[in-house]
Amino acid sequence: MKQSKVLVALIVVIAGLFALNYWDDWKSIKDKNHKELSTKLFVGSPADIVLIQFDSESLNEDESTTSVQITKQDKQWQITKPLNVLADQRNVENLLKMLFDYNYSKVISKEAGEKDKFGFDKPNRTIALTNSAGETKTLQIGMKAPVGYDVYSTLLKKPEVYVGSQHLLVATGKSLFDFRHKAVTNVDIPKIQKFTYFRRQKGDPLKFDFSKGDSEDFTFVDQNGSSYEGDRASIRDFWEDIESLRAKKFLDNPGAKLQDEFSNPDVAVSWNEGGENRALLFLKKNNVYFVATDPAKLVVELPDNSHVRIEKNLINFRNRKVFDFETATISEVKIDGDTFKNVKGSWFDAFEGNKKGDAKEAPHVRALMLDLEFSQTFAYIQLKDKMIEELPKAPAHQITLTFKAGAKRTPEVIDIYPVPDEDKYRYIRHTSGAYLYKIDTKILQSLTASKHSDINEKSHSENDGHDHGQEGEESF
Repeated sequence: MKQSKVLVALIVVIAGLFALNYWDDWKSIKDKNHKELSTKLFVGSPADIVLIQFDSESLNEDESTTSVQITKQDKQWQITKPLNVLADQRNVENLLKMLFDYNYSKVISKEAGEKDKFGFDKPNRTIALTNSAGETKTLQIGMKAPVGYDVYSTLLKKPEVYVGSQHLLVATGKSLFDFRHKAVTNVDIPKIQKFTYFRRQKGDPLKFDFSKGDSEDFTFVDQNGSSYEGDRASIRDFWEDIESLRAKKFLDNPGAKLQDEFSNPDVAVSWNEGGENRALLFLKKNNVYFVATDPAKLVVELPDNSHVRIEKNLINFRNRKVFDFETATISEVKIDGDTFKNVKGSWFDAFEGNKKGDAKEAPHVRALMLDLEFSQTFAYIQLKDKMIEELPKAPAHQITLTFKAGAKRTPEVIDIYPVPDEDKYRYIRHTSGAYLYKIDTKILQSLTASKHSDINEKSHSENDGHDHGQEGEESF
């Protein structure tokens, strides 16, 4: 009985110790949370703010003071003063998050009459936040503290002056430009069924009219009436480049002279998106591009490197595949006289052994076929061009493809020539091709496993995803 009482007492003591430890932890967390709340300038949720009035002294000698009013309309932030334009949603949300997360270090004054000593007679920033209930709290950021990386702040209608990290001053160093939405346009790319690309250049201007048929692929006609098959990936990349254009500077009041210049743009892109006709006009001045949808209202200066997204040629849009075969439909390949057979997707030297199972496997042939199947040209050279006559009488290499009976195709002969003074490239001419093509030498790295090639033997076909022939030379 005595032992039972001792055991019960021991259990009670242990439980008490656990409860005391839990109380200490809970109180510590509560005290910490209370301290953080007590040192915040703004308490509540940024999501409850519906109006921001932001005033700032000039950030440098080249800029004037900033006064911006930002209003939440239909769940989107809109600049309503001094202009009525869409705001940069992320920048506005980040500003609010920073203000609500900020904690000052301590209160250094509670005398309202002393505020001017801390720079509040001419504050660096004045930021008023209004919530959905119509309540407004106004923050002022004064001068930097003379010691340490601190800055003074206060709330209007309150006597306290706070000191805390200068992050508050740095993170609120924003101009009207910082708050503006900088995307030139938004495009719903899948909805584009037709578009026109125009570009002035020496001689006749370029003009391509694109249309999408029943498939997702575009075909287009150039200014001379010639038709081409569009390259789906290249056209998609073009539109993604257009959509990613960002303003370097806004010209909200373009003069009459600049407006008139847009009547003869250097580049123009017009399109129909879901039944709506839209257009972008580009003007190049001193190697800098400007863009407008309506030059009378707004002109946007683009960053210096924007020309790579805007200036296009025929080769940037057309399907640049050199061949139209599929490797699986080939039954036999002859490379410089040596024959290889396709046996259920694997390639074998046709002359290695006479007995079944003795043939030597030739994986480099499969790699070569795949590289050729997905190869793209850097230039199209007309077969009537004079330079065709300058090609060697005999090619450096010759490949003959024989197709399976079901493919219903005649053999394809591929001749490969060196490009004078350009070891990086090779010329290719093949039976069904309408041009002499210029391809990257890397495509032919698998040409042979040993004796036939003057090209590096190591295959790259399974390492680079067959992404051969990016933007390159233009032969037109």
